[in-house]
Amino acid sequence: MQKIVESFIATVNAFDVGGALSLFAPDAVIDDVSVGYAFVGRDGVRRYLEQFFVGYSTKSRLLSIEELEISRRMFGSISQAISATRSVF
Repeated sequence: MQKIVESFIATVNAFDVGGALSLFAPDAVIDDVSVGYAFVGRDGVRRYLEQFFVGYSTKSRLLSIEELEISRRMFGSISQAISATRSVF
């Protein structure tokens, strides 16, 4: 999981929307409570990346990654989830 997260951060920091989008499933959902909207499917994720990463020139870095109990129950012990990232505008 950490390699996927690192790939995501590298692609969005390079404003490579296509590269970042390739890391998402076709039915992915980004539910961003800070904007009050869910971005659904690849078209929605593309819109989110273009608006909030490219549009604001956002740069991110991984602060930590930890395995969550729910991910262990749902996906097994190798599943991990991002616990924090930092974006710099």
